Amino acid sequence: MKNGPWRNRSGPRTHDNRHGPTHLAWACLLLYSSFTSGTCFAQAASDDPPAVDQQTPTQTEQGPGMAASAAPAAAPLTTQTARSRALEAVEGLMQPNLQTPRLADQLDLQLPTVGDIDYNYIESQIYSGEEEPAARNLETLIEQIETAQNRYHPDLIVPLALLGDAKRKNDDFDEALDHYSRARHVARVHYGLFDMRQIPLVYREADTHRLLGELKEAGKSEEYAYEVIRKAHDPLNPAVIPALHRLAGFYVQSYNLLAARSLYNQAINIHEVNGSDLSTDAIPAYEGIALTHRLERFPPFYVKNPDDNPFPTEAPPPGLSGNELRKQYVAFNNFPAGERALQRIVKVRQEGTEGYDAATTAAILQLADWHLLFGRTHDAGTLYSHVFTEMQTAGEDAIGFFAEPKLVYFPRPFDPSPPRGASPEDAQTGEVTLEFIVSATGRVRGLKTRASYPPRLMDFRVRRSMRAAVFRPRLIDGVSTRADAQSYTHEFSFFADMTVNGRPMDANERDRVQRVLERDAQERGADATPTEGEADEAPLSDASSGAR
Repeated sequence: MKNGPWRNRSGPRTHDNRHGPTHLAWACLLLYSSFTSGTCFAQAASDDPPAVDQQTPTQTEQGPGMAASAAPAAAPLTTQTARSRALEAVEGLMQPNLQTPRLADQLDLQLPTVGDIDYNYIESQIYSGEEEPAARNLETLIEQIETAQNRYHPDLIVPLALLGDAKRKNDDFDEALDHYSRARHVARVHYGLFDMRQIPLVYREADTHRLLGELKEAGKSEEYAYEVIRKAHDPLNPAVIPALHRLAGFYVQSYNLLAARSLYNQAINIHEVNGSDLSTDAIPAYEGIALTHRLERFPPFYVKNPDDNPFPTEAPPPGLSGNELRKQYVAFNNFPAGERALQRIVKVRQEGTEGYDAATTAAILQLADWHLLFGRTHDAGTLYSHVFTEMQTAGEDAIGFFAEPKLVYFPRPFDPSPPRGASPEDAQTGEVTLEFIVSATGRVRGLKTRASYPPRLMDFRVRRSMRAAVFRPRLIDGVSTRADAQSYTHEFSFFADMTVNGRPMDANERDRVQRVLERDAQERGADATPTEGEADEAPLSDASSGAR
């Protein structure tokens, strides 16, 4: 490595380069997160049972006496105990659990008590709001190890990793990366370049880079971790599946959809070989396949050409040949492949269940929304009616659930570009309020602008995005029905010196903006005149013709 044994910084980090990825990549990240929680195809949280909030136990929850006990002092180290202490502690922190769906979530591993050092207590401090005293204890411990041994002793791996956790918990991301990188370097020196015990450290680095907005650096760590795991196992070993999901998920976040789908397909192939392709364990891979097809056709942000990729693949990911990647171009915008994946999910959910099941219902709704997006309105209506009937039969509130249209797809417009030298603290919040009709097919008609502030700044962009939006239609007695007088308010960030129609606002326009803000309540009730030809928009054309 350049200029040092573990990490090279090209210079001081500025605020601007912490926000490197484009809006599109971050939108994919948010959409991916909502997809993995079961709410990909609709923004209605009521589609699935709410997830239980898993919080790290506080000290008072971890056992009697722990909260009252004082933090143990870092004991002086001796040569006789160093090796045994290192081996025991490293096994506790560095042994990855490949059965965990998201390996990077191993931030709260239960660490062993080694000698006089209670790593469990230090870790509990970090994740119960006491990261600063934990960091001080760890820094003292690291200094003692370096004095008694050397700067590359394996005893340093655990305290360096925990110190990185403490720094990251305190939003000191640069220092966290330095500690993780040094711990990884020590682990590689003592256990080998491709030893599995470095994986939690590599994933910590990747997650920290993501927090900084450095997706390319995060990608390097993600791909290196996958390469290590792939070398440690047979290609068809189910232990590889979580690593495939993790790397594929990252590719979705960075809009590298072709590579992501290839990895999800590899996961399905492993499931098929091991006879688990119809188990719930295979659902994340099926969801990933459908998601990559959907994002190709329906990007989360409004873009003129969905083929534009802000993070193009420079080379195939580890373990993926160029030929395998090229196969995905043939399947680009493949409606049947996504449909089959969602049908498989429904089949898996229906296995072994009798009567009404919330998870099965959510899977059917995902499939119905898929048909709706691609213009298969008849198939979508049939599935919606089926869900309506099933919910009523089970005594669920089907009428309330389908009482109002639910937004399935809205390509969010980009915020106006800030003027040169603008500070984020100077940003203001603008909004555009639209009124429209949602047809029985879920498309927007009769679009009107009810209010906007600043005037004309984002009207065109928001209206353009709303024209491409898709809603799950309202159902009355199980039948899709038109819904009148629907409204939507889009908020965005802008700056006082923003441009209007490509030119800077002059003093008169800024004064007018201020007056509009002051009489905002009156403006909201005014009926704006729609653009010619926009008042009675026809439904979107059948998108399925290009996907079949």
